[in-house]
Amino acid sequence: KSPEVWTSSIDNGIIVYGIENNEVPLVQFDLTIPGGHLLDFKGKEGVGSLLSDLMMEGTASKTPAELEEAIGLLGASISVYSANEDFHIVGSCLTKNFKSTMALVKEILLEPRWDQKEFDRLKQALETSLKGREANPNVIASSVMNKLIFGDKHMFSIPGSGTLNTIKTITVDDLKSYYKNLSPKKATFHVAGAITEGEASKTISTLNDFNGINIILPKQELPSESKAGNLYFVDVPGSKQSVIMIGKLVLSATDENAN
Repeated sequence: KSPEVWTSSIDNGIIVYGIENNEVPLVQFDLTIPGGHLLDFKGKEGVGSLLSDLMMEGTASKTPAELEEAIGLLGASISVYSANEDFHIVGSCLTKNFKSTMALVKEILLEPRWDQKEFDRLKQALETSLKGREANPNVIASSVMNKLIFGDKHMFSIPGSGTLNTIKTITVDDLKSYYKNLSPKKATFHVAGAITEGEASKTISTLNDFNGINIILPKQELPSESKAGNLYFVDVPGSKQSVIMIGKLVLSATDENAN
């Protein structure tokens, strides 16, 4: 049987979906904010991803080490990441520590540290990682396929983590500009575990201080002609591995004809 899902909302507009399951005294959660890679700035793709990394490197009142310790003392886990269409703060904790864990989530979300040294370190690490991916057959194949499917003008033709060219000029100010687009409007909070609807809703309401305008996601232009039915090859001299990818665009899940 599928579990029963309860639904509620908090004052700032975040819709809450919950499942109560008392098998173990744990709670898992996911705050999903519309945007993600779609809100990256043209020519500076990777801003959202870098912001998600920086938000876990301390808060206005906690150093990176202090934030890590605070999470560890609760036996909790919290992470932030930017996906293609959403920005996420996810985590898990003991049910008895849900309130304290949500206090840290609120701090991470509303009080970024904007540490220049940590930003420089993260950017350098990303550059090193991107250079390493240039020789990865899976990354090469995926990158080429995305460009073929979505076309050069679509945001998804470029990886969400950016490229060596797009991250080159990204600054902390760019992250601050992107951060202003994070909004509770149309955001959702998913929670599952050994917690009642009343207890969960009361604790999640701590996010009512999270405010923002209703962000309109930019429309992306898809190729007018499909490349389906064609074969494309990428020659990597000396490669010890071959990667085969097959794919095509399908209807969006929000399309009225998707069902």
